[in-house]
Amino acid sequence: MEKSKLVMGDCWKEVPVEIIWLIMEKLHSLDNIRLAAVCKEFRHAFTRLPAKLHHSKDAVPWLLIMNKPDLDFIRVSTLTTLKIRIAKKHQSNVPLCSSNGWLLAARDSNPGCYGYKSRMFLLNPFTKEKFRMPATLIYRFAISVANGKPQFVLAANLRRTDGISTVILRICRPGDTSWTTVARSSTGLFSTRIASLCVAGDKIYCVDERGWVKIYDMKSCEWKETAMAIPSYDRDNNTVTEIAEKDGELRRVDIYFKYLLKNTSKRKTNWDLTFYRLNEEKMEWELLSEGDIKDTSWFIGNPGCSYLGKGKPRIYFISSEGYLVVSDIYKPIQKDTHTRHLFTRRNNPIPHYPLDNNLFWFDMD
Repeated sequence: MEKSKLVMGDCWKEVPVEIIWLIMEKLHSLDNIRLAAVCKEFRHAFTRLPAKLHHSKDAVPWLLIMNKPDLDFIRVSTLTTLKIRIAKKHQSNVPLCSSNGWLLAARDSNPGCYGYKSRMFLLNPFTKEKFRMPATLIYRFAISVANGKPQFVLAANLRRTDGISTVILRICRPGDTSWTTVARSSTGLFSTRIASLCVAGDKIYCVDERGWVKIYDMKSCEWKETAMAIPSYDRDNNTVTEIAEKDGELRRVDIYFKYLLKNTSKRKTNWDLTFYRLNEEKMEWELLSEGDIKDTSWFIGNPGCSYLGKGKPRIYFISSEGYLVVSDIYKPIQKDTHTRHLFTRRNNPIPHYPLDNNLFWFDMD
């Protein structure tokens, strides 16, 4: 009996990764996660599964709730909930960013506001691979992932003195014991806050709250910044600008909220929506056409942590009250767009979680 078990265990190591991929191609992400738990060979294949082989029905958002001692993943299309137990030393309620199945989170239980110094960790919840990251101030972060492995974590912060802003970029690779400053640039054009941070190939995009862009090329070690014509609209507390990267291209959505009811538990909203792409050659925001947005969904939640996915032209938005709101997109400029709650009271998987736990979009692609 023991001999037969040993032979069966050794057989898994002999299965070519291409055969495992053919199996995974037929499965949903949730089933692939379970398959990856069989052995380290399957886990290795899962982390390197080519994006083109992912099941088409998995091009939907996953919600992450850091509900100690578990990470709760909610697949909104099927209301499937997946609980993953994590070690105590990697428990947190402060997710910072995610990319390609990797999560960066603060280790301190309640670092509070922007600019607080904290220890952090980098974790793949499905393969259980993890890396400790040295403490740093919490500003904007991005993760660079290649072939299923994190290459580095990027941190960007902004110092402003006498009207001059200095953008500072630092990186930390898995295994490093400190952060390395790779670039800094002073400018009087940048605003008081970095609203979004994206890494695409060898380029780093820093975007302020107005939509002003600074680009750093890691190959040439040069910054690119020119006077930009910023699309104007009425800016107040009911306006949100979000930036995300798609196929190496920076995209932007401006959302203006109109509240129809003052009661926050019952109120509905209408949105005014405008969509842009960044023309790097001209350094300007260009209005998108209907063809550009027909197969793209926006997932908006924590500030600076929005992303784009393939799917119906929709915006999924996590409100400050903890509700998940959705709106269909049909035109690049759409006034008084109707919004609705994605879940009814009966099928809502969210309310039984305390609202002080972060509801967070998790990038699976």
